[in-house]
Amino acid sequence: MAPKSIRWHLFQVLLVCVLPLGLFAAGLLYLHWQAQEEQRERSQIESARLLAAAVDNALDSTVQRLSIFARVWEANPADDAAIYAQARAALVGNPDWSNIAAVIVEPVLSAGGMLFPPTGYLKRLRELAHQNGALFIVDEAQTGFGRTGKWFAIEHHDAQPDILTLSKSVGNGYPVAAVITTAEIADEVVAKGLWNLSSHQSDPVSAAAVSAVIDIVREEGLIDKASESGNYFIAQLQELSLKMPAVARVRGQGLMIGFDLIVDDPERTDTVVNDFMFGCRRRGVHITYGYGGINFRIIPPLVISRSHSPRRVTQ
Repeated sequence: MAPKSIRWHLFQVLLVCVLPLGLFAAGLLYLHWQAQEEQRERSQIESARLLAAAVDNALDSTVQRLSIFARVWEANPADDAAIYAQARAALVGNPDWSNIAAVIVEPVLSAGGMLFPPTGYLKRLRELAHQNGALFIVDEAQTGFGRTGKWFAIEHHDAQPDILTLSKSVGNGYPVAAVITTAEIADEVVAKGLWNLSSHQSDPVSAAAVSAVIDIVREEGLIDKASESGNYFIAQLQELSLKMPAVARVRGQGLMIGFDLIVDDPERTDTVVNDFMFGCRRRGVHITYGYGGINFRIIPPLVISRSHSPRRVTQ
């Protein structure tokens, strides 16, 4: 048989036998890959479902606890001891501290309903954290730099944080954030090699912006102004509340002020609340409400004066 014929027969054998096997193997590989993709998709969907469930549970728990806190405040608006005892049970409970590295709090629950922790609450929370080997971290993104009549809202509570986080007001419109901690904690973090690097970390422009904000707050006495204007504004709202019972539970600290809008018909709450909010905006007053739906927040600029407050309150 000629070599050419042999090569032709070998080619036919390969074509008839090997190619189908190759196609079969490729098909198996494709089916395996497809099965893996489907499994990966199912895993992602399940992970997303579990995460969503966890978030829902966390939100439900948080809202429930905030509601308890609000009801305690409503029932005992002047009884700090009663608020503290019940709020501690509602918000702290009896957790397993073995896997808790830190307790992170806002000194004012702004979006959560403009709720102010009672006297002694945050101090006791700090003690509980330290007793159980956890750090006490305070988030002053909204409350820092004079908003509540002090440089930091935690100063109202005599509870020095181990770590303080800042943003928003610290740049007065410039996008910047900061983390402040003790030398002891910083040295331990560095010694353990826990580094956090980013492109704009320790940016000199950001530092200059923060430094300028500090100078302006000091030079213009904005912390004292926030306290004075806030007290006056709160008093005006409390007076209005006596005339209009729908404006209830006026509360505040400096220029971080809240009140509840009470609606007679619960089914109309959403409509009335939105009409009220947008009606205020049309008159030049910007207010928002928190998760409770009826908890309104008033957070004016620190430069606001008494001349603005009466006109806005009575409109």
